[in-house]
Amino acid sequence: VRTRPAQATRADTPAAQGMPPRPAPPAAGGAAALNAQGEALFERGENTAAVAQFRRAVEAAPANAYYRNNLGWALYQAGDLQGATRELEETLRLEPRRAIAHANLGEVRAARGDTAGAIAAYERFLELNTDPRRAQIARDKLRRLRG
Repeated sequence: VRTRPAQATRADTPAAQGMPPRPAPPAAGGAAALNAQGEALFERGENTAAVAQFRRAVEAAPANAYYRNNLGWALYQAGDLQGATRELEETLRLEPRRAIAHANLGEVRAARGDTAGAIAAYERFLELNTDPRRAQIARDKLRRLRG
């Protein structure tokens, strides 16, 4: 978890240094609060800040596959395909039956040009998924990937 200096001056703030503002630390709740803040930021389209919050949640609870999946997806949305791949693969190492992580990994692999890997990830998603709407989306993506 990143820490702030005890006595920050205006020149020490991220905005004064030309960087995006740091998300405030949660008042209570630890990793769950960090993840919830990341989700709220992500929903508002603030991907850079969301990634930072999800990273903090993962640092606080490294074995939590849900937080890692969120971080992986946010990294993908922020354009960090290598980081997204790493986090989603770790998510699946921790929880191999997390269906949505397979779909997310399929999306990332497709973006990286790994068609065979994307197909394998979507096929595994379909084996585990119970949501008919998501299944249809995955089948459509598989049709496009198989061309």
